[in-house]
Amino acid sequence: MSKSVRYSTLGLAALMMLSSASDIDAQRRGKKQREVAAQGQFQDTTSVTVVEVPVTVTSKGSALRGLTRENFEIIDGKQRQELIGFEIVDLEQNDATEMNVPVAARRHFLAFFDLSFSDPNSIKQAQEAAADVVLSHLHPSDLAAVATYSKSKGPNLVLPFTTDRNQVRFAIETLGMVATERTQRDPLGLLVKDIGVSSDVADEGGDGPGGGGFAAELQAQLGELAALQSRSNQAEAVTTVAESMDGLAAMAGMLGAVEGRKHVLYLSEGFDGEILFGTENIARQQAMARAVEEGRTQDVNNDDRFGNSDARRVVDRTLEALRRADASIQAIDIGGLVAGGKNRNLESLSYMARETNGEAFSNFNNLGDAMGQLLEKTSVTYLLSFSPRGLANDGEFHELTVKTKGVPRGTDVAHRPGYFAPKPWAQRSGFERNLKVAQDVVGGQRGTGGATVNVIAAGFPVAGQNSYVPVLVEISGKDMMRDFTEDVIPVEIFAYAMDNEGTVKDFFVRQLALNRAQAGAALENTGLKYWGHFDVDPGEYTVRVVARNPATGISGIDVDTIVVPDSSASMASVAVLFPEPQGKWVFLREEATEQRAVDYPFIADNNPYIPASLPQVSGATPVNIVANGLGSGSLSAEAQVLTAGGETVNGGKFSLSGKAEAGSGTSTLAAEFDSKGIDAGEYLLVVTIKNLASGKEARSTVPVQIL
Repeated sequence: MSKSVRYSTLGLAALMMLSSASDIDAQRRGKKQREVAAQGQFQDTTSVTVVEVPVTVTSKGSALRGLTRENFEIIDGKQRQELIGFEIVDLEQNDATEMNVPVAARRHFLAFFDLSFSDPNSIKQAQEAAADVVLSHLHPSDLAAVATYSKSKGPNLVLPFTTDRNQVRFAIETLGMVATERTQRDPLGLLVKDIGVSSDVADEGGDGPGGGGFAAELQAQLGELAALQSRSNQAEAVTTVAESMDGLAAMAGMLGAVEGRKHVLYLSEGFDGEILFGTENIARQQAMARAVEEGRTQDVNNDDRFGNSDARRVVDRTLEALRRADASIQAIDIGGLVAGGKNRNLESLSYMARETNGEAFSNFNNLGDAMGQLLEKTSVTYLLSFSPRGLANDGEFHELTVKTKGVPRGTDVAHRPGYFAPKPWAQRSGFERNLKVAQDVVGGQRGTGGATVNVIAAGFPVAGQNSYVPVLVEISGKDMMRDFTEDVIPVEIFAYAMDNEGTVKDFFVRQLALNRAQAGAALENTGLKYWGHFDVDPGEYTVRVVARNPATGISGIDVDTIVVPDSSASMASVAVLFPEPQGKWVFLREEATEQRAVDYPFIADNNPYIPASLPQVSGATPVNIVANGLGSGSLSAEAQVLTAGGETVNGGKFSLSGKAEAGSGTSTLAAEFDSKGIDAGEYLLVVTIKNLASGKEARSTVPVQIL
């Protein structure tokens, strides 16, 4: 068989693998794993719920550092809880990166544009200010989202929480009023701007997204909204306030499903405070007071005197929903100061911020300074974990109290006011379910959700084109079928490639239906191996994959880190691949329309093979090395076997086979790994390949299971 093998020449029968293998444990590979007790994810498939409570402590306006577990205690309702986890996240430390900060300890910022009480000019200025804050002030581990509310369209989550600053900027600039065919294919909503499209809406010409024509269209749409809302405000101010608050309450319901503390940047001109608190006209208030004393109640308008009770009730209900969702409002008056006097609407914004432990800012031009103060106060998070006993899976809210001891006087403690018990999967909306997957993708915390998922990816340069990155996903069939008895087993796969800045560079999503009668036995023994791919530029990426059974909610997460080389061989990379024994998995590929016409990448001795995502090693095992960019010449190999915690393990031997030489481009080398002397278990195999003449080298880390 020729080494240049096209996909079309590989018969599916040769790749269909249907024999048994031992189950694969979900905790594996990569950097040091955090204990499940600190994962902060509600598990539908286990009887133990772990609640994580992020706590910030400030003294004299600055974050208080140096506290320990002994400085805290948690009370759930009236019952003191034992802390089973304690972690300190200090964002001023150099090792506080996007990948190693737990999701529950990460700061979440939602830019919420209230279009119901704002004119287009104010919105435009608010867009510019918010974009500047997101791009200039946030820590790399911070997550940002964008949402809007308008009377005509209601609440709209434009972009869920993400680290992708380019997507956030585009979402702010367009407010969700543009979509492409590709972004509409992303069910998680992580893409509002198509990959590779310029996000400069205001400065570029043209009529499409990113052009001046679109910017004009956006302003026209905002103008139409403002006209509609202006008429509504004049006629039905109280109704408009109630509808607006109901929309914000719906957004609070969404925020409650997101782990971590949320800061809502509420960008609005506000509404007339008299709706809530009554008239500020002293003479009018005195006149109504005299009328009451004299028994002339017919001359008293209670709405003027005390505010509208219905509107106040709706507002208070919304603010309570935000507090329960661990969300605070940072209210920004995007209309600025009213010339010649006080902005009456600022009173309503101040009330909303105050009641959720946030702040109100009368001039959005100071947003950068205000954000700087907020970011400093929240730069240190103490993540406390406990496991409540006998918790019913009913979705009910449980109040929490966090107390500190041994801290300076005047110390301020901020924490979530409570938590929601797990909600049965069947009672969750489709929006809530997809939001959970989006958080899993962005968070990248392995081993949660109850299912075993393993992924391996490798980059292959293609001259004159984007590099080709095949992605192999292994999914435990036993896990996907747990608690599911129907004849057709649904499986969903969500895969995203992100660069070091959290920018999504490519993605694929696949919905599968597996026939139990045809594949049930094989799925029970092993599971499904799915082959997809990314098209990306050369560089370093993390591949994040979530697989789930949408009927039961059982899911699994895995992450792989790869270096994608280019065809000029300027970037060195090594892929360490263990051929998969035949007859093992149910194998499925991406649709024919999605496949790319490139040479089959996995070839050894002119024979195609499928690499294992989690190799199972017993004694001497063949290994294939794919090297790029190391240059021509003789190569050497060094290897270390590490525990998940990074400790070196004695034993084992890794060696190149035959004449180990590389060419100028991509080279495939034969090697062998002998696990003799290593106890059974899961380890990390770190392989370094070096050009003996030039000294150029590349390294790859592979998870292995020693049998």
